[in-house]
Amino acid sequence: MNKKNLRFKITVICAVLCIAASIGLLGILGYSAFDLKHHWRLCAYTLNGVDPFPLIGEKGTIEAIGSIREGFSTSPWGLFLGNLFYPGWMPMQYAGIYNFALHFVILLLTEAVIWLKFRGIISKNMRAALMLLPLGHFSFVYSLRFGNCGAILCYLLIIAVCIYKEHPYMAAVCVGLAMIKPQIAVPVCVVFLLEKQWAVLFAGAAIDVIGWGAASFLTGVSPLKLLGEMFQYGTVSSKQFLGVLSVLRYTGISESVIMVINAGIGLGLTAGLWLYLKQKNLQGSPWIRFMPSCIASTIWCYKNGTDFAVLALCSAFAFFLCIREDTTWREWILSLFCLGFLQMGRAVTSAGVSVALALNIGRDTFKSMESLLLILIAVYICISWVKIYERGEESK
Repeated sequence: MNKKNLRFKITVICAVLCIAASIGLLGILGYSAFDLKHHWRLCAYTLNGVDPFPLIGEKGTIEAIGSIREGFSTSPWGLFLGNLFYPGWMPMQYAGIYNFALHFVILLLTEAVIWLKFRGIISKNMRAALMLLPLGHFSFVYSLRFGNCGAILCYLLIIAVCIYKEHPYMAAVCVGLAMIKPQIAVPVCVVFLLEKQWAVLFAGAAIDVIGWGAASFLTGVSPLKLLGEMFQYGTVSSKQFLGVLSVLRYTGISESVIMVINAGIGLGLTAGLWLYLKQKNLQGSPWIRFMPSCIASTIWCYKNGTDFAVLALCSAFAFFLCIREDTTWREWILSLFCLGFLQMGRAVTSAGVSVALALNIGRDTFKSMESLLLILIAVYICISWVKIYERGEESK
């Protein structure tokens, strides 16, 4: 067995183990639908003509819908577009079935895009192996468990990155829907901006404007007032992770200042590594320029564990580093570690957070350490990808 085949088999085994671990954890944790019911209430109130933002953390005004817990919110356009994921137009008990099934519909769509995108570029075995990554990402089952749409939006973004050159308006639909959670989509949109993909950005923005207008029409509240209420009524709860430097909140630094710094780090990482990769002019792999933005998506502001599924795109680049014959054994081991952490790191962090549950600083410390490691992984993958490309150029 040659070195490439051995590495490929070990890498596939690693991916399969991630699937087994994720499914096992879902079985242990069980189905909760905790997030679903509160996001469903936001959407259901909107469809019933009630502005839900002032109701966050207060007693509900429609008994059949109920109250919205503090800390749950959405974008103004998400009040309307969110009904695609949290169907306020059907009873809660059926909405759970809908949301659960929708996770797998989007997963299958993502797998189909991967299969078709790389047809004729890589072998069937490699395409099949790549398809293991979205299926085995821990944040997918985490999102599935809570009935959140985080993983669904992440996979829509991955689809957009894969198809934007051939189908910009289909990519725009994916981006517009993903912007229901701007904390996931904004860094990726920055790369679309840097790549001058105007059709994707403007058509995607049009979808959100339509959703925003629809929410305003249904509730009788002006669009700007809805935007102000989003910030006023608890977008971030008191214990919410603020980003890579969240732990600094215990030093007396204002949370607003920390969030600005975190945003600067995340967007700086996105733009800086994009520029580095752009200058290297890597032929045949434009998608890697989106990879740093997916890492940044998880560290630049407040973040839910379901939103880490966007890292499945980064896992694909770690996967390719693992199976290449021209990587050193040291590079292979580091790349395999990156692959495993990108797929299951959120499970490790969640375990650490559970141990430190009673100590807020412990919770933020675990998450800040995870964010710092993800930044290092982004830098490592970019540098390694360039090194391998340059080796190939020198050998021609």
